[in-house]
Amino acid sequence: MARLAKETITRLATVAGLSLNVATKQTLITVPTGVNGMVVTKVVFRNASASAAAATAALGGNASANDWKTLVNFTNLTTTTRAITVTPETINATPVAHETFVPGTAFGIDVGTLAAVTVTCDVFGYYF
Repeated sequence: MARLAKETITRLATVAGLSLNVATKQTLITVPTGVNGMVVTKVVFRNASASAAAATAALGGNASANDWKTLVNFTNLTTTTRAITVTPETINATPVAHETFVPGTAFGIDVGTLAAVTVTCDVFGYYF
């Protein structure tokens, strides 16, 4: 395990050609053995092959991939030169609790509203 990934927030995974036209959970990263767990701090979607504005999805490590973020709208991902950043939310200065993930957990995306588009997805966070 690289020391950097255990001591700083870094890009943990990149998935190119991720289809937003698949109705089952797609794994973005699996937490490796040799660490205690993983915290995801943000997920960036970029390099859309076409407008992804109609798509919605959820992100997480459970079977429905919705225990980190229950709803992602791709409304603003309309061109190949745009990106959207998804983070856990803070509402009225109160941080929203979100899951940490144990080794072997497959953190992924479950597309709710399909769109015939592919994107590149970057997962940022750290291992502990």
